[in-house]
Amino acid sequence: MIAAIDIVGLTVPKGRSVVLDGLCLKVPSGSIAAVVGRSQAGKTVLLSAILGRIADVSGTIRVCDLDGREQTGEILQRTTWVPGCGVLEEHLTVRENVSLVMRLCQVPEPTRTAVERALRESDVPDRTFDLRARSLTRLEAFSVWIAIARLRRSLVILLDDPAASLGPLDAVRATILIRELRSNGPTILVVTRDQQFAEDVADAVYLLEGGRLSTTRASRPETPPGHTADLL
Repeated sequence: MIAAIDIVGLTVPKGRSVVLDGLCLKVPSGSIAAVVGRSQAGKTVLLSAILGRIADVSGTIRVCDLDGREQTGEILQRTTWVPGCGVLEEHLTVRENVSLVMRLCQVPEPTRTAVERALRESDVPDRTFDLRARSLTRLEAFSVWIAIARLRRSLVILLDDPAASLGPLDAVRATILIRELRSNGPTILVVTRDQQFAEDVADAVYLLEGGRLSTTRASRPETPPGHTADLL
């Protein structure tokens, strides 16, 4: 199967040491992979490197068969990075946040109907559409980002510790949202400190330690469409 994310020998220095040390990772197209690591292990650095936001790196990165050094702009067009806990601009409404991201990504702004449909498909309550983001729960804010990824039709989605600060039931709901999103076709890479969340959501789980990855679960059978309810 073609790898949507293909990383070989990625090394990111930090002073006299390294954050990532010859890291290798292949994420097949249409799959969900999770990287588990403690705080400061290099999880967010990995996502930054994939998007070409770190200049001082060695190794090779390919995303959707695009070169991570030479084709950064094209990679950004195909990728949505969801920040930790789905951080939004707190002074803007949900609709305004969606519009802002679309403009920043230089994507044609979707119609009001399309935005509302994506929000509802992502379990964002109708009552929140015109609320300022500061009024949202953590799960609702994360769900807005899931809607943004739907609207952008991203081929690759990077999730930065989505379970952080979520209670157990909300974490389960986030798991279901992620797996439902994958049914639309994108490849998803999750980085997290939560081993259980990773095991619940991903097809393959890796441990990031000492700047390198080791496999904790190589793969598992796909969850058939419509069968996410067994996660509840």
